[in-house]
Amino acid sequence: MKLSICLALSLSIFPVFSQKTEPQVANIFVSPDGSDENSGLESAPKASVNGALRTLRALRQEGELTEEFQVNVWLRSGRYRVEETVTLSAGDSGTAEKPFRIAAWPNEKVVFDGREPIERSLFAPVEDSATLERLAETARGEVLVAEIPEGDLHRLLALPESQVSFGSRMLQIARYPDLGFATFAKVLKKDSRIANEVGTREEPKGATVTLNPAVPKEWAAEVKTSEKARLSGYISETWAKGAFVIADMDGSNGAITMRDATGYGLPRPHGSRAFLENVLPALDRPGEWFYDVAARRLFLWPPTELAQDEVIGVWAGTDAFTINGASHVKIENIAFENFGGRPNGSGVINVRSGTDNLVAGCRIQNVAAPMTAFNITGGVRNRILGCDIFDVANASRLNGGSYNAEGFTAGENTIENCHFTQIYSTDFYGKVCGMGGAGNVFRNNLVHNHNGQIVTIAGVEHLVEKNEVFNTGIEEGDGGAFYQGAMMSSWGNTFRHNFFHHIMCVPKMYTRAAIFSDDGDCGDYVIGNVFYKAGEGFKTNTGSGHLAEDNITIKGIHAFQFLSGRSESRYQRYTGFLEDNPTSSEKENLIGKMLKVIGTEGWEEGAKTENWHHYVSPFWQERYPRMKSLFATWQKEKRIRVLNEVRNNHAFGFGDRNPHAIPEFTKQSGNTSRRSLSIFKDPDKLNFAYKRKRPSWAPDIPFAEIGIYQDPYRPEVPDKDRYREAVAKFWEKETSAPPREYVVKEVNQRSYFNTGKLVLGLLDEE
Repeated sequence: MKLSICLALSLSIFPVFSQKTEPQVANIFVSPDGSDENSGLESAPKASVNGALRTLRALRQEGELTEEFQVNVWLRSGRYRVEETVTLSAGDSGTAEKPFRIAAWPNEKVVFDGREPIERSLFAPVEDSATLERLAETARGEVLVAEIPEGDLHRLLALPESQVSFGSRMLQIARYPDLGFATFAKVLKKDSRIANEVGTREEPKGATVTLNPAVPKEWAAEVKTSEKARLSGYISETWAKGAFVIADMDGSNGAITMRDATGYGLPRPHGSRAFLENVLPALDRPGEWFYDVAARRLFLWPPTELAQDEVIGVWAGTDAFTINGASHVKIENIAFENFGGRPNGSGVINVRSGTDNLVAGCRIQNVAAPMTAFNITGGVRNRILGCDIFDVANASRLNGGSYNAEGFTAGENTIENCHFTQIYSTDFYGKVCGMGGAGNVFRNNLVHNHNGQIVTIAGVEHLVEKNEVFNTGIEEGDGGAFYQGAMMSSWGNTFRHNFFHHIMCVPKMYTRAAIFSDDGDCGDYVIGNVFYKAGEGFKTNTGSGHLAEDNITIKGIHAFQFLSGRSESRYQRYTGFLEDNPTSSEKENLIGKMLKVIGTEGWEEGAKTENWHHYVSPFWQERYPRMKSLFATWQKEKRIRVLNEVRNNHAFGFGDRNPHAIPEFTKQSGNTSRRSLSIFKDPDKLNFAYKRKRPSWAPDIPFAEIGIYQDPYRPEVPDKDRYREAVAKFWEKETSAPPREYVVKEVNQRSYFNTGKLVLGLLDEE
């Protein structure tokens, strides 16, 4: 028997259940055409999830709705404006056998839309001659303009991180050049010696630079008057993108002055590159937009004809769902689009606490930084499963669990079988996942066409396995696809059975890596991965205690690169904090920051240069014998030696080159360098499963299990042979090593390949 519940004005419930042996199901319905004054029956749906929750909570309070019921909130097709967060607490919990479900009705499309809509009637073609003169010649007759009234729309559009959608498609902020970056031709004036010092337009603290290709001099007036004009790019760091407000532009020579100082100063030895954004003359192709803050005028060039049921709007909304104490909740098969204008720490879906919750089969698209798609910040055994995350700058946080001197508690929170890519965004920079805490899992995900160091890891005992990662860190120098740094306490993280390919490096920049343990990070396990044209497969910078075993590297720069640095002076700097300021938060206080987390009582006063390793918790030294041996060696020799082990790894396609760039005292055994790829099933399609029985020397890597897979939430997956073959063909004449010279046209051709459209296009064909 199936039960549909509604709450009448008298708070009586009907129908009443008496058959205890049959499944007891309570359904309540929600529709965009409903009303929260309705009963929630299928014929009289609610208008919102919160309206349904109020009914269910009242029924629970009256004792009419017990744990015996399977409770479902069914969402009927349509687009729901997100104006109020759905918060689920302990009283909303289901059970392991009967979870509380909030889901789209089978085979219906449900979209939670965060955007603030802009009335179509506000838009009209640009016709006045003064404005037409300001537009690029190609844009005249194509661009629409809307006069935006004072209020929320204006406030949202004026934000530095504002974004606009045309239907479900993200539009691009007007920029120059349209693709990639201009390099800094000259630094005419250095910036302030004080890092990140904030200036004003009248008294700027930033540098003055000219670009190549140069910004047209006639744009000077536009650049000066645009409140949102910025230089964005890799300006003072090759590995981190920044955005700098423009204070001035000189119309005589095209020189641009930034308002604020950079973090590392200018000029930089490895060069700087940036693009100019948020000026009207740069709006020169379909799908771009610009907002004139002072005049409150929104300009856009429509990419296509807008369907009658589609909306133009600025990304906004509140967090859609927050699970705070609830357990056994399922959120299934819902699309979330166009969120932004929220503070750091916000997410479309947040799990703050609770156990065994599941978000599955959802699509999250168009989310502006600093907001994320998912935040798991606490709880145990919570999962994100089978979701698609497209055109999102910062996709997820995966935390939970904790550790200290006595031991650790695993969070066991998981992101699995998810697809992360960009489709329309060309310059979003951020993370796919920031992992923290202890004992969490990032598994079987597909990640590509993303910029930034896409997965960052802090904490202990995390498992990162069976992911496919390619075409990431576009136009970025240094860093790695998976990155962890400056945490000596971050031991036991395992990178296992992942497939990294086409991590392409940029000319005149530091080389990139698939996995990078930076700035003294210690104790990782890199096991059974496949690296193909992946830059430096596994790279470390003064990190130690790592084990690399059973990996396969094909046609990379190196299989492993272990940078050692100046070991004696580094040791003196690290231990100097113990003598002078053991609790300092400075980056190089690595030993002190480690002891703060896993040090025994009294370390602040007792730990010194000659005895600090004795203050590392016995629990951790016993759990990791490598840690105990490593720290004792450092203390005895008074230097930071890079002591790692590499064993049973196999390199292909390096010819006579040494595939390893590692110190001679690295412990090595069973590593080989081979020429033929004949043991693999189909190298042209990047299918590196073994053709026949696995050779006795070859590592046991379950290659066919890597990447996304079919399940009830992901009924279709793209043909891996087809998209991998297309990616391999695009870069078939390129190595992942950078060319010697930075030539803008060549860099753009080498770096930019929209694999997001490629992979999703294959799904559409299938």
